[in-house]
Amino acid sequence: MGGCFSSGGMSGPEKKLVSIIQGSKSMNKRYKKGVQVESAYDIIMTGEDCILEKSKTGNTYKAIKKSDQNSFAVKILPVPKSIGNQSGLAELQALISEIGFMCKLDHRNIASIVEFYIEGGMVYSIMELMTGGTVMDTVILKKSFSERDAQQVFQQMLEGLQYLHSLGVAHRNLKLENLVLVRKGDLTHLKIIDIGHAQVGAVSNQADIRINPLYGSPEMVKAYLKRGPVPKPGAGPDMWSAGVILFFILGGYPPFYADQDSKILNSIIENDWDFDKPVWGNISSEAKDLIKSLMKFDARDRLLSKQALNHKWLSMEVAAEDLGDRRVEHRKYIKSKFKKAIYILLAIDRMQQVVEDIKSGKSKRGTVFKASSKKQLITKNEEADEGSKDGEEFLDANEIEVNLE
Repeated sequence: MGGCFSSGGMSGPEKKLVSIIQGSKSMNKRYKKGVQVESAYDIIMTGEDCILEKSKTGNTYKAIKKSDQNSFAVKILPVPKSIGNQSGLAELQALISEIGFMCKLDHRNIASIVEFYIEGGMVYSIMELMTGGTVMDTVILKKSFSERDAQQVFQQMLEGLQYLHSLGVAHRNLKLENLVLVRKGDLTHLKIIDIGHAQVGAVSNQADIRINPLYGSPEMVKAYLKRGPVPKPGAGPDMWSAGVILFFILGGYPPFYADQDSKILNSIIENDWDFDKPVWGNISSEAKDLIKSLMKFDARDRLLSKQALNHKWLSMEVAAEDLGDRRVEHRKYIKSKFKKAIYILLAIDRMQQVVEDIKSGKSKRGTVFKASSKKQLITKNEEADEGSKDGEEFLDANEIEVNLE
């Protein structure tokens, strides 16, 4: 595993971190004091797909426990090199906050830390490895998906969310990509991940606002666009995102989408969404009522997580038949997101061909790009949509993170 795992005397910041950890019951319980991480785990840090997840605070890798060969995930977070200035102190505080918060979590539907190690200027947080994939790729793209499946997934998400809210914490980045199945194909065990965005208390100013265009609530979007004040702390934005998620998994497409983020954000502010597409004709009125109750424009009118868990839809018998129209709407959504990208790819491909022709002597001039070529490619792409090859593109399309600078 290389020199970065070597031990030795702890730096000043590491000693400070350890002293704080030892004063916290929840953190000290999971801290493996005096134990080197390489003595307990083999961390896989090489190979094309060695990074399981990237984040601003640190990357996550796969780790094999030596004692039983079980697989885990390990997030590696750097300890600041110095705490002699405000920047270093802020970094140390952020690190302590993330570890401390994760150590306090104890819920079946929330990802948490199993144990952690400190050495070589790094913190190694060992977590359960979820191998089932995200709800985005294992449920939205599932060949057969019913309202009953949606009910099962959504109930677990609400239970995890209610647990966070009971601690006075808002997730702030709730989306399909942050809902993960523990085992592949098993809808009975889901966990909410990416708790690093979770926040206790209020957003201090507009510069701290982070939104995902597909899931952002009206009040957060208004604040982001500087058309409204920074919202007071509360569960409102999470509950809006929950409504968007339920809409998405039942309908196969999000309630707001367009070819530009600005158009999506304006649609959210205008509250421009409905159940007009054919897929909703096969979905119960109770499910639609829950979505409407979560996606109230005014955050004060939305159901809280505890209230949503008591909604009739979650306790009633719902249809187990496949929602076939979901896949039709899903394909339309993909095409709307990727038409522009297709044109770019075609242009690149054509330019490469022109360069090759010039080099080989077949052509001494450039070739004019014709609009008819675009149409041909779009037609081919629509034919390809009839298969199920859209998954990876769809996942990439939704990694849209906007941060106000």
